[in-house]
Amino acid sequence: MSNPKPTIDNKPSSSPTSQSKVLKNDHNYKTILSGGFAGMISKTCTAPLERVQMLNQTGATQASIMSTLKKIWMEDKIRGLWKGNVANCIRVFPHKTILFAFNEALLKQFPSNHTSYAFITGAISGLLATTATYPLDVIRAMLSGTFDKNSTMRAVFKVITHDKGFLGLYTGLSVTCIGAVPYEATRIGVYNVLRPYIPTTHTRFGNEPHPIGKMLTGAFAGACAGFVTYPTDTIRRMLQVQSADGMPKYKGVIDCVVTTLKKKGILRFYRGLSAKLVRVVPDAAILFLAYESLKDYFDD
Repeated sequence: MSNPKPTIDNKPSSSPTSQSKVLKNDHNYKTILSGGFAGMISKTCTAPLERVQMLNQTGATQASIMSTLKKIWMEDKIRGLWKGNVANCIRVFPHKTILFAFNEALLKQFPSNHTSYAFITGAISGLLATTATYPLDVIRAMLSGTFDKNSTMRAVFKVITHDKGFLGLYTGLSVTCIGAVPYEATRIGVYNVLRPYIPTTHTRFGNEPHPIGKMLTGAFAGACAGFVTYPTDTIRRMLQVQSADGMPKYKGVIDCVVTTLKKKGILRFYRGLSAKLVRVVPDAAILFLAYESLKDYFDD
């Protein structure tokens, strides 16, 4: 017996009432914005780990996770652990709103009994969301990917546009999109494929997959996506922080890849992977759980 399509945005329902609730709230802006709020929550919770990952990727440090955290704490205390998080949240809110809104709209164009289409919709949605919010990602990378204490969003914006013009805000966009497509395709696709197998529990919203199951499934999906696309993520970080003092300069994506391979070898592209995996597991777990919980709350 086949189940209705259980996706993060089109959950199975067991009664006409719950079905009508979904239709009634189909265009509810609150449910669309749930993706944005969920993204801010997940990024804020995992901001210290993300900063460690970015410092390793950009080359600002080669220390372990704990050593990097200690260095950040010694230089700027708790503020340093969340440095760049405001810029990240400003970026994440529209990014996740666009991501989940387009994914939800695109999924409705496919047959409801094939969760594998989520790989396609995730890729397209990820590409659109990444392109739309990319300048904010570049600014955030400059704030979080170096140990410069005096940078602000405004100051970073001026430095980038002064050095490279407005197009400098799109440095590394091509490699980012190359990474964003398989990343969101994997993360959203894996989650949707595995979601039907999560044990259900009765809630005031009806029978729903268990929250712990959602978190574990989201965590696994995030880990898969992070591992598959990590080299492209490292390359884009290296390109994004070129304008910072003391950072290597590259002529483009190919020059960055070739130069790095010659000097550091293939493992350079995996520097900070442990911090990435430690971060994406709780990040994806919190993201999917928060998104579904907020949608249920707003739909109620």
